[in-house]
Amino acid sequence: MKIWAIAKVGFKECLRYRIFYFILIMAVFFILLGKSCTPQMSTGNNQIIDLKTQQTLAMKVGFHGIIFWSVMLCGLLSSNILSKEEEEGTVAMTLSRPVSRAQFVAGKILSVIMISIFNLILLSGVFLFLFYVEMEQFNPSILLSFLIMVITLILYALMTVALSFFIPRIAAPLVSMFIYLFTLWISLPAYADSIKYIWTPSGRIELFYKYLPKFGDIQFIGASFIDVSVKNYDIILIFTNVLFYIIFFWFLILFLFKKRSF
Repeated sequence: MKIWAIAKVGFKECLRYRIFYFILIMAVFFILLGKSCTPQMSTGNNQIIDLKTQQTLAMKVGFHGIIFWSVMLCGLLSSNILSKEEEEGTVAMTLSRPVSRAQFVAGKILSVIMISIFNLILLSGVFLFLFYVEMEQFNPSILLSFLIMVITLILYALMTVALSFFIPRIAAPLVSMFIYLFTLWISLPAYADSIKYIWTPSGRIELFYKYLPKFGDIQFIGASFIDVSVKNYDIILIFTNVLFYIIFFWFLILFLFKKRSF
């Protein structure tokens, strides 16, 4: 299959980028930082919080650190995946073969998603191993936390590629990261009740929360599987929003790429 062949070549190219290994190292650091919050920090009668809360805190710190660096890697690779090919002139060479523009774009974006998921698998494996050794227990529901985040990587890759058509490729991952962090921030009141005591979102913030891609909601839903917390999630609304933006960004990328001349 042509898309798969293009994706495999792109995947191998991504493995040669130093940024992949830098992000991997930084994410492992965050995992170890989360691990330092485990019950060994305090024992006996001097504990401020109970062991279960410490375990949950440690795992959530590690989880959010992994997702942050995985998203950053995805954005950095996505911003270059098409523009770099244009600058080097390899787009025209590839399209001179029996490969459609849609197949080329799909293969390139798939390669970024594949390397991002590969990075996520590596980090989640390290994460689960270290915490299993530390706590001598394993909660299978944690796997769902990371599985759900694949949706975030797909949406984030498409959004960053789309942005790279409008702004310089060096700025595209920065804008994507701002949108990602902003959606995390405006989603906090919906998932952390204590936040409402110190901050009540304004009408404008509520409007942003309603219409922007729901990266924050997906991440907080994923984190909820760590402590199996029960929330009244509007799953249909959230995934309708995500599906809409995935389709929107995909067709926008195709439209803009087909307008380019090579």
